[in-house]
Amino acid sequence: MNEKQNEINNIKDYKFSINNAKSFEDAMRIYGLMKEQCINPDIGVINSILSKIKTIDEARVILEEAINEKVDLKRLKYNNFFRNNPFETETLLSELGTNNESYSIYRKLRNNTRNLSSEDKVIKKYIEILKQEADIKNSAKLLKFIMESQLEPNENLIYYILNKATNFEKLLFILNELIKSQINISQNIYYQIRDTIRDEEQLEKLVEFQNKYSKEEHLMVLGNFSNIYKKSNLLDIRNREEIQTNVKDSSEEAQLKAVRENEEAIKYIKEPSINVQLESVKHNLISIKYIDNPFPEVEQEVRNQLMNVNPYLSVQEQLELIRNNSILIKYITKPSEAISLEAVRQNGLLIKYVDTPSLDVQLEAVRHNSEAIQFIDNPDIDVQIEAVRLDGCAIRFINNPSLITQLEAVMVDGYAIKYIENPYNRVQIEVAKQGSDVFQLIKKPSVDAQKEFIKYHPEEILSVNNLSQEVINYYHNTNIKNAVQTDVTSFDEKNNSNQFIKNAILTDKFDITNQNTNINSHESKKNYNIEMLHEELKSRYVNLFNNEEKLDCQFTIINNVEPLNEHIKFLSNKIDIQNLYVASGFVYKSGLKLIESVINNVKKINGKIRLIVGSLQNYNEICKSNDNRVAGMNKETAIYINDLLRKNSIVIRTFERQFYHGKYYFLEGYTKSCVIIGSSNLSISGLVNNRELNMLYVIDNNSKTYNFFKKWFNKFWDECIEINELTVDIFNDINTNYDTNFDDECIKKLQNQDVKEYINELTDEEIKMRLNLWMNKEPDNIYTDLNIDSLKDYVLIEYKKYNLIVLESFKAGNSYYYFKNKTIETLLDTIRYMSKSEIFNLANMSKRGYHTHNSNKLEVNINSLFVKKHKNT
Repeated sequence: MNEKQNEINNIKDYKFSINNAKSFEDAMRIYGLMKEQCINPDIGVINSILSKIKTIDEARVILEEAINEKVDLKRLKYNNFFRNNPFETETLLSELGTNNESYSIYRKLRNNTRNLSSEDKVIKKYIEILKQEADIKNSAKLLKFIMESQLEPNENLIYYILNKATNFEKLLFILNELIKSQINISQNIYYQIRDTIRDEEQLEKLVEFQNKYSKEEHLMVLGNFSNIYKKSNLLDIRNREEIQTNVKDSSEEAQLKAVRENEEAIKYIKEPSINVQLESVKHNLISIKYIDNPFPEVEQEVRNQLMNVNPYLSVQEQLELIRNNSILIKYITKPSEAISLEAVRQNGLLIKYVDTPSLDVQLEAVRHNSEAIQFIDNPDIDVQIEAVRLDGCAIRFINNPSLITQLEAVMVDGYAIKYIENPYNRVQIEVAKQGSDVFQLIKKPSVDAQKEFIKYHPEEILSVNNLSQEVINYYHNTNIKNAVQTDVTSFDEKNNSNQFIKNAILTDKFDITNQNTNINSHESKKNYNIEMLHEELKSRYVNLFNNEEKLDCQFTIINNVEPLNEHIKFLSNKIDIQNLYVASGFVYKSGLKLIESVINNVKKINGKIRLIVGSLQNYNEICKSNDNRVAGMNKETAIYINDLLRKNSIVIRTFERQFYHGKYYFLEGYTKSCVIIGSSNLSISGLVNNRELNMLYVIDNNSKTYNFFKKWFNKFWDECIEINELTVDIFNDINTNYDTNFDDECIKKLQNQDVKEYINELTDEEIKMRLNLWMNKEPDNIYTDLNIDSLKDYVLIEYKKYNLIVLESFKAGNSYYYFKNKTIETLLDTIRYMSKSEIFNLANMSKRGYHTHNSNKLEVNINSLFVKKHKNT
């Protein structure tokens, strides 16, 4: 049993490492180590590696491993790489001998394709794939898959497949697939087939092909091919071999004779002279299509004929020529409406040769090829909509598309959003409904769109770009998060990762407005996975408690992606906790509430709860002062601690000689105890939100190690000063939050409005004026309690747009300091133990004249710090 459990634990450790690997190569390296230790990977390991692949060769490597490990390929998670490369996927699966499963996997790919909601959208997706697919065989595979998926390929899809046929044989192959599958072929499609017939041999194959089928509609249309061919009279191939022989390496005179007799002759002449080219087009205009590099005079001759100069051609004759060779429209300066329509019906892109196409011509062009819109100046709204209905991504060719066009495009294909520079709010909301794959393409989604997105996809909230604080509050204050909790089991099965679950429900990680309130709601948010986490901890920590090697102490690193408070609660129950000893740099109500059940359990048995708080170092000194406040603890926490003191639940002390910054948790049980030492303060940030590092020691109570840890705390406890009750009034009561990018709650953030109100109450007009100058520039953040001895009364003001940090004081007589292009964390670490003179020398400011009492000069000096940014905007 232990060996099996060890293997499970090892697999989980390796899986965690693979999940965090930066590349496929790194993941495979870890996989190799796993195999060396004879640990058999499960499907979760294979899926983790699959998520890293970027090439078909990488896919081959891991799928071969999956087959060797007898993993069911149908259960694998085929990521975006497979969805975006379905042909290579099918080919690879066939090569690996799993082609019997390929179609079921294809269906899975189809069901996950860009969150498409209708068959029509699925077809459009396949058209997009075909545009990028050069291999005709892959086009045929796609067609086969569509039929297998019981989808009806529309005319546009067949159109793109036929366009892949570079010769008659390939086209015949596709035709065979179409008719065998009883696909309805429109007359437009038959135009495509007709234009590929070039000789009698092809005609014979076509007739033979038609005789295979008994359906009258096929016989009728295919029979027409013979008539079309016979009536066209464009080629006389009976003497083809003779022509090739006559013109090859022959004199110009022989070449002239050949082109007079047959239009196709010129295509067998290498680099025909200008005379030969002219003679060819004069006798048969259609021969221009066989001339690779026509001379300008030759092109002009074609224009002359088409423009009724000489010889005269009627509009009807021009029309017949265009029907047989639509490219000739490029030589018509002002083609008629009928000619333009005929040309774009055969190839929509030919609209680029029509100078001022009518609305009907524009519509006809984009109906046959949505990309034709790129050649239309200022297309009408109806033309825009027609183009994006065929292909939503055609919006990339439209400048400043209208709201209606944008909506139509994203409804056809959500990925069209990546081509819309400034999407309307309604458009963003529509995309929000379609899923994270497309919504994350919006760089700055509106608040309304973000709310709509998490309403439909709450589990994907972390994928939102520029997530708004308003949306975060909306998430926490509605029932949306509960929807995630109810389906948490399925999420865990799909992702096999507790980290995903915690990230998915956004465990206050981004809530920077009120970390010390709503503690109960935060606790409930964790309830959904507590049982699951505790079950996992049972297996993870089994060896630490079994201690088969009879060691004084067993230790491990606590997984930093899991809430530490849950580890503390689990371990307390495991050892039947009797006493709790904590020494932490910072303690907040949020942290105490998170281990409230542990405190209550110890209290029930009259155990000891001793708490050393580093941030209360100057508490007694501040109590004697009238103008200072305690840094590192707020009023709400002080009230909560007083309540615990009155109930005799805890005893609290602080170390006054130095600031204590350590984090130490001693959980004392009957026979075993647990000690946690690391970086986590007793706060919601330290226990849940931050990326912390902690060591867990499990020790026997009769060991030397137990005595060592117990003695350390008792000695430190004796050196500390006891506090029987906290004077609440000397704690900060401004609405603050705690910037968890810095050292826990040490750095407090003030609300701009609160600062402005405080400034208005100041009596010193000079400092009041100076502070208002800073506030008028709308700072991004203001922080207090900087824990810098030389700047006790200072605040830090941050202007992100200007890369500017200002250190300012609310007290008259103090100077201000400013710094450019520095991060807050780096700056505070640098100046933490500096004197004011040293800070002044470090600052970016001028060393003369900055400390002026002249209000006008002061205003100029401060305004000058913001001039450069205004010039750039």
